[in-house]
Amino acid sequence: MQPNSNGQVVPVKDRLADWLVAAILVTANILAADGFLAQLNRILRASSWLDFQAYYLASALLNLGRPLYSKPVTAELAQTLGLAPMEYIYPSFFAALMRPLAALSFQSAGLVWLWSGLGALALTVLLLNKAFYLSTGKTMLLAIVAILMPEMLTSLFLGQTTLFLTLLFAAALAVAPRPAQGYKAFAAGLLIGVAAVIKVYPLVLIAVYLVHKRAKILAAIVVSILAAMLVSILYGGGTESVRAYFVEVLPEVGAMNLFPPNQSVVAAIQRLFQVYEMPTTIRGENVVITFIPLIHAPALGQALGIAAVLVILVTTFLVARRRLRLLPDRDAFIYNFGFVLSATLLVIPRTWDHYLPHLIIPLAIVGLYRPARTVPRILAALSCLFLALHSYWNVWMRGSPYSVLLLFGMLGTLSVWLALLWNPSMAKDK
Repeated sequence: MQPNSNGQVVPVKDRLADWLVAAILVTANILAADGFLAQLNRILRASSWLDFQAYYLASALLNLGRPLYSKPVTAELAQTLGLAPMEYIYPSFFAALMRPLAALSFQSAGLVWLWSGLGALALTVLLLNKAFYLSTGKTMLLAIVAILMPEMLTSLFLGQTTLFLTLLFAAALAVAPRPAQGYKAFAAGLLIGVAAVIKVYPLVLIAVYLVHKRAKILAAIVVSILAAMLVSILYGGGTESVRAYFVEVLPEVGAMNLFPPNQSVVAAIQRLFQVYEMPTTIRGENVVITFIPLIHAPALGQALGIAAVLVILVTTFLVARRRLRLLPDRDAFIYNFGFVLSATLLVIPRTWDHYLPHLIIPLAIVGLYRPARTVPRILAALSCLFLALHSYWNVWMRGSPYSVLLLFGMLGTLSVWLALLWNPSMAKDK
């Protein structure tokens, strides 16, 4: 054993663990930085914002008084504006929120959206600093990890909502990590409710507030969702848009999709047991990539995927309940918030890789909130490495189209979930 800078004796195994974590993080940063500048150049081109084109077209349709979810009408408007006919698959509330941007040209609206996303990322880091009492050094480290995360760049490249949802999650966590009264309870519930009516999967975070019996926040979530439904009816295309979303759009969105960027645990496992063919374009030539599974047994893959989801859900619930009894309420809530968020990204049917910037919250909880134990620190570092490796999936598919190489995004999420499976802090339980 050797003393550290404070004169404390550090066991050799802990020093080795520190070196291992450092080596993993350096490797992850090298892999992530490799494509950073190239991706940044692509982000600044308006032709890259494919998902934002869907939002813009939907809001423009509302401004014109046209049906929101009609594919022919969307295609007609897209052709008029010179955009890709991107299908809108989100609740009408979000399209109503975006209507002011649709009054601008697409280029101007896209730049506003892009810089707003970067602002949302910066605010997320500042809010996590507030919630976790981070030092300046730790805050800068968190900012670097967030900026270099390849999936964050993917979200910006597509013009996705992920960074705004991450901001809502971080704000809800920062405003009410303890049982809240008055405006704090309302604010936390409003933030989660708004996130849930932009995309449905944030509803899973209600589980955290149920476990911790935050009744006022739960009530505020319900009220905010009902208010959003009213906004949808008044400004989002009326009751017909609400009906079309729940009856026509949502069932399709919830269906399984084995496209490689889907990093849910079910999709990742099914690809291991099923031949998957993906049409794509390489150097201007239309080709079909056939991903090679471990064995072709689709029924087995489906069964294992469902079993994995059930194990994750039950384990998450039991561990969250137990943690509530073992830790002070604030610590338990923060750990459970990150735990449930990472579990959500594992169990929903479609976890596109541009959802993975949400992991900045549980990663900060494991690595920065409290001095962490050895295994959680290693798992958090591995998560960063796996997320960096996932960004190379479209490279491997050209020369090594093996389904096992499409697991890295899911493994990154799973590593964070495992790190939060028990109390990762070195502080003693109560």
